[in-house]
Amino acid sequence: RARVGYPQDFGAAADDASVLRYRKHLRQFVETVRPDLISYDHYHFLKNSDGSQYFLNLALIRRAALEAGKPFLNIIQTCDSPAEGWRGPGENELRWLTYTSLAYGAQGIAHFRYDIGLWKDPATPLPLYWAVSRLNRDFVAVATELQPLTSLGAYHCGQVPQGGHALPSESRFVPDPPSQELLLGYFGKSARRPTHVVVVNLAYRKAVSAALTGPGPMHQFHAPTRTWSAPSPTPRVTLDLPPGGGALLRLRP
Repeated sequence: RARVGYPQDFGAAADDASVLRYRKHLRQFVETVRPDLISYDHYHFLKNSDGSQYFLNLALIRRAALEAGKPFLNIIQTCDSPAEGWRGPGENELRWLTYTSLAYGAQGIAHFRYDIGLWKDPATPLPLYWAVSRLNRDFVAVATELQPLTSLGAYHCGQVPQGGHALPSESRFVPDPPSQELLLGYFGKSARRPTHVVVVNLAYRKAVSAALTGPGPMHQFHAPTRTWSAPSPTPRVTLDLPPGGGALLRLRP
């Protein structure tokens, strides 16, 4: 396992030249180090706002990992740092970081803290520990289902962030309304026929109800029990997503 350099800031405009330079750096890193796993970090939650380049970094790492045929791991922000200008994420923000990583094809997450970690002492977990432990179990369950598949695309509905891609007009999975702030991660064994989709609520401050129509009936994955639901009676499924939360669906075999 090796970690790439700190892909924090591409400049105010993140111009094409800086992105191309970083893509070249990633290729050289993989060719030189030959890692079994690519891990990286980018901290999104700032003191008075959110960063603008989280998805740009995530997309660049995803692309480098796919080109190299290697899995990647996202080291996600789990603390504040007044010196760095970060605010401490809460449970909703951690859920958002977890499920956006899954939708982009991450096969692992780690949690960055400056201090003692998620424990006050050897016997007393800090409050955030309980959220992290639940989200970690859900991440492992969903990532295990996706591991035999290939990440085929990550598409943004509504506003498209820097580095993101809009949902194609010929998409196999279509949200209703299409302007809802959702992220769809496509997975499958054939580039032309994604069979699984991770649907993420990009609003980490509120729960949403999201409708998704696919090319056929779908099963929904229940991460805590690692079981699939019975197929939906129609190709349309309604999902109740918590703030920053997500759901894994697959087409009926």
